[in-house]
Amino acid sequence: MKLIVTTLILIALAINPAATKRNSEKVIAHFELETPATFSLGQNYFLDIDRDGNDDFSFNTASSFANDAMNTAFLVHALGDNEILSWNEYAMISETNDVISSESHDMQWRSGAGEIIKQVNNGNRTQWNGLWSGDRAQYLAVKLHKEDNAYYGWVKVSIDPATETAIIDEYAINRVPSASIMAGQVN
Repeated sequence: MKLIVTTLILIALAINPAATKRNSEKVIAHFELETPATFSLGQNYFLDIDRDGNDDFSFNTASSFANDAMNTAFLVHALGDNEILSWNEYAMISETNDVISSESHDMQWRSGAGEIIKQVNNGNRTQWNGLWSGDRAQYLAVKLHKEDNAYYGWVKVSIDPATETAIIDEYAINRVPSASIMAGQVN
């Protein structure tokens, strides 16, 4: 009997070798950048979160002069049909282990740009404003749309006020369509 079952399993794997590959793939695709990516004034970063050769999100800054101060917004842009979790015009922050899913409570998934944090410099002092704390790494919640499916993920971002730079050093995406992921989850 064991020989028959073993033979049937081997035949099934020979007919569908992709089944073995699917089971061995990790559900959470987690990537740590060997050299952290940065973006600041005049410097952009493009993220291909699922590493399929297409940029899914971009990060940059936009500056304006108002009320006798230079205002520099650090922004994330959802490219194509992709989305970011937002509250008004702000990219919503997530703390470690926050659940990222279709349930967004008071926030909304939207395409376009979201402000991560804003630096306001009036020549005498610099302030950092927005939902982002700026004093530690936090997570952006992202939704990737691909082949009529939604995939949830996160991007870890930190701000270095001394160099006026935002830093991305890791990100992850759940490979199971419509399945949630926790901020910071790596497996």
